[in-house]
Amino acid sequence: MKKGFTLIEVLIVVVIMGILAATIVPQFAMNTQTAASNSAEFSEKTLRGQVALYRTEHNGSPPTSLTLLATLTTAAQATGTGATFGPYIDEMPVNPITGSSELVEAADQTGPEASGKGWIYDTDSGQVWADTPSS
Repeated sequence: MKKGFTLIEVLIVVVIMGILAATIVPQFAMNTQTAASNSAEFSEKTLRGQVALYRTEHNGSPPTSLTLLATLTTAAQATGTGATFGPYIDEMPVNPITGSSELVEAADQTGPEASGKGWIYDTDSGQVWADTPSS
C-alpha cells in the first residue's frame, strides 16, 4: 500500500486555504486603517485639550499657532499675570494617516481642508483637525 496524498486531496486543501486567506486578509487591512484613524482622533483630542488649557491660562486667548505650543516645552508667563504656565506639548504628534507632523495654519476656516499635511489649526477659533486626504 502506498502512503501519501493524492493530487485531488492536495488541491482541495489549497483551495480551502485560498478561500480562508481571501476572507481574512482584508480584515487585517481594515483593522490597520481603523487603528490609524483612532490614533489620529486621540492625538487630535490631545491637541484640542492643550489648546483649551492654553486658553484657560492665557485669559481666553488661543495660541497664535500650534507651533507656539510645540515650542513651549519650558514654562512661560502669561501676559500681565506674572504666573508661570506650561509646558503644553513636547512636540507635534505625527498624524498616522498622513505620516506627517507638519502644521497648516488657516485663519477663518470653516472646516478642515485636506492638503495631506499633518494637522490643520484655525488660528482664530483655536480648533484643531487631523488633515486627512479623504476629508
